[in-house]
Formats: sequence, structure tokens, C-alpha cells
Amino acid sequence: MQHSPAHGPAANDNTPRPASFDAAVIQWIPLLHKIAARLVPSQERDDLVQDTIENALAHWSSYNQANKLSGWLAWRMRAVLSHKRRRSSLKTAAIGDYDAPTVPRQDNIVELSQVVSALRPGRCGEVLYRVAQGDNGEEIAADYGITREYVRQIAQTERERLRKALNTVRRVA
Repeated sequence: MQHSPAHGPAANDNTPRPASFDAAVIQWIPLLHKIAARLVPSQERDDLVQDTIENALAHWSSYNQANKLSGWLAWRMRAVLSHKRRRSSLKTAAIGDYDAPTVPRQDNIVELSQVVSALRPGRCGEVLYRVAQGDNGEEIAADYGITREYVRQIAQTERERLRKALNTVRRVA
């Protein structure tokens, strides 16, 4: 089978992607749009669907045919969205007419290191870490088999515990 660079082999794999896989992914595009509608605002949906398709085609060799392709694509979409949120969580500061990432200072890195090391091992620490990374409550709840409200409660309890542990209670004006 001949392949173009756009339809070349998957990353770390020399086997060309079968055309049947591409056709199957195309068949599930309407489902991807429905899932995107639940996850992001309307102006971001097409980009999320496109990024998910690109990700799925690039990682086609990780698909296990014993599972449903629709579920695998939904999982890839959540992974793409999570990656985008983590990447965009970098705060920007306006500098003149340009937006530029803020440069972390050594004291910021030390403080972050203290916070991360103070996280409780296990589910509670992981939930708070994912909330801080920008994952939404529904994603976290689905991954841990708990309710979104319980995710909120865990995050709130862990924040309070961290504040006490780090002795960094800040006054809110």
C-alpha cells in the first residue's frame, strides 16, 4: 500500500496505517462532534475534533480491535483536551501589546515543589493535582468512579489540608 506523508506510518511504527482504519475514524466524526459539544464551548469544538482525529491517526497502532473504536476515540479526545488544558494553564502576563508567558522565578519553583511534595499520595492528592491542572470535575469523576460533587469535596478538603500543612493561609480581602 502506498502512503503519503499525511497518511504515513504511526509514530514509532513502520507499518502503514490501513485505509480501513481511516474510514472507520471518519465514520465516527459525528460522534466526536457530539462529545466535543459536551466538553468545550462551540468556538473550540471543530479544533478539538480535528486535533482528536490527528491524534488518533498518529497513534492508530495503540488501538486494540477488541474494544469499540468509538470508545477509544472518546478517550483520545479527553486526552487531547486534557493536554490542551495543561498546556494553556501557563499564565500569561501582558507585556506592551504582546502576551508572553511569565517566567518562573526560583522562589516560585521552590514553593511549587513544596506544594507538590505535600500532596497526599493516592486518590486525594491525585484529584487535587488534576483539578489544579485544569481537568474538569466530570473527567476526574469518571476516571475514579466517583461523583463530580465528591471530586469537589476532595479538592476542597485537600486545599484546606495543604494550607495548614504549608502554613500559607492567605487572607482574602
